Amino acid sequence: MSLNRTKLAGLGAAGVALLISFGVFCCSRSETPAVRTEQPHADVAEVTERPREPVPPAETPTSESGSPPQPAPSINVDHPEAPEPPTPHYVAVAEEIKPAEPSKIRATIVSPTKLVIETDNVKRLRVTREGTVLSRNRSVALRVDGQGIEWTRDYIAVELERSPAGEWTVVRRRPAKP
Repeated sequence: MSLNRTKLAGLGAAGVALLISFGVFCCSRSETPAVRTEQPHADVAEVTERPREPVPPAETPTSESGSPPQPAPSINVDHPEAPEPPTPHYVAVAEEIKPAEPSKIRATIVSPTKLVIETDNVKRLRVTREGTVLSRNRSVALRVDGQGIEWTRDYIAVELERSPAGEWTVVRRRPAKP
């Protein structure tokens, strides 16, 4: 920042004195040496290079069978294939819609009173509160494939069935022990 005479005159004597003392403070050398962030100039220190020794070519690594290792399979960045997480212990497929095709269940305990389940190729599904943080003294709101179902505290486990239209209904209940 440069100051011209007009700006200095507008500051007054006290302002000019403050600027001068600030300048003296900033420009004074400290007792401890400062850390240099730049490289020394070529005329300050002489750098000598040693001749480089030839490096032998790297050997091709081999597997235990003696053959070169196979390259890692390539991953399509546009469509990464992440492995499906395992089905949680508290849900199980009781019956598939198409037995020849694989089925999937993705379940998430959102809170002690809310469980969200998404299914693929599942006709019947079993759900239990045993071994979970799901509340045993309050109803649990089930959301199965977007459909809401109340799971009352009277039952420790339920079995649900999907109709051909895609609607889930409770078909079996296992009472909770008092």
